[in-house]
Amino acid sequence: MKKVKLSDFINQGGKICLPQKISIDMGYVNTLVCNLHCVSLSEPLTAVSGKDFLAKGWLAVDENGTLISLTDTDIDQKIVIVHDLHLWFALQRYKGNAQDADIVITDTLPRTKKYNF
Repeated sequence: MKKVKLSDFINQGGKICLPQKISIDMGYVNTLVCNLHCVSLSEPLTAVSGKDFLAKGWLAVDENGTLISLTDTDIDQKIVIVHDLHLWFALQRYKGNAQDADIVITDTLPRTKKYNF
């Protein structure tokens, strides 16, 4: 498990991916965006490597909406956000310095939550 800044990860050639089928509550996302204007972000996003995510049988897409696969040449540079996708979308809409967000990259999917992407 390692913790990196979003900006550092992207500058090193890393790519952020998301689970293929997700359910997002935009009302909650808008609330988070408003809260980001008032407080600094202290909660990191949780991600897992693209290989580990696909090995569990889940499907993920990259920033272009294209499915990723284990045969991608850059699969080692891809991570999949698995916890607090609402916060990820809030950071995308936030006008401030969202690149200062932290990402915790775990070795496997955390077992503390039942995933239903």
